[in-house]
Amino acid sequence: MLSILFDMLQILDTRRPASRRSTEYRRAEPPRVEPPARYVEPPVYYEEPPAYYEEPPAYYDEPPAYEEPPVKYAKPAARPDDLRRIEGIGPKTSKVLMEAGITTFSQLAATDVEDLKQILAAGGLGDMVDPTSWPEQARLAEAGDWEAFQNLKDELARGRI
Repeated sequence: MLSILFDMLQILDTRRPASRRSTEYRRAEPPRVEPPARYVEPPVYYEEPPAYYEEPPAYYDEPPAYEEPPVKYAKPAARPDDLRRIEGIGPKTSKVLMEAGITTFSQLAATDVEDLKQILAAGGLGDMVDPTSWPEQARLAEAGDWEAFQNLKDELARGRI
């Protein structure tokens, strides 16, 4: 068996040519050593800081004292009433009255008819509406006498008696 193995090795050895590396020997060259570079100091780039780096003004040192404003609580506004329930007051008239500061039945009842006419004229409604019965209607609505309020409303036509 050994002889068979030996024969095979010979056959394989004859088929493959020998590589050059195994047959040629080269002399190793000595490594190149470069001389060390001469030390050169880096240039100095430090300069004096510009003028805007100067000390900050004194008001930066201490922040201003914080004073809390006094707390003022607004009076709760009276809940506005629906003034359109009064005969003769529509959406535009209600808006004009609210802009004038009349938002409740009690305010409307306390307002004089002449003042109401001036408010309506300033709001651009002028002679289009007649406020003569509004204070009386507002007094009944303020008192909560809805039956008398409805009877008065039934007698009126567009706010007029």
